[in-house]
Amino acid sequence: PGLLTWPAQIEPRTVSAPCHTGDYYPTVLAAIGESTAGPQLDGINIWPIIKGEQQQRQQDIHLQFGTQ
Repeated sequence: PGLLTWPAQIEPRTVSAPCHTGDYYPTVLAAIGESTAGPQLDGINIWPIIKGEQQQRQQDIHLQFGTQ
C-alpha cells in the first residue's frame, strides 16, 4: 500500500495495480521529465498507472528467493 499526493499532477483516486519498490526510481524520473534510458533498471515506470492513463502493469513483478 502507498499514498501519493501531488495536487498539480495527480487526481485523487484508488489504484489497485501492484508495484514494487524497484519501480520508484524509474517512476520518479518519468514524473520529473527525465529519461529512463541507459543502464537497465530493476523496476518499471508506473507513472502512467498513477496518472490514470493505464490500468495495469506492462510487465510482471518477478521475485527470486535463495540462490539459483
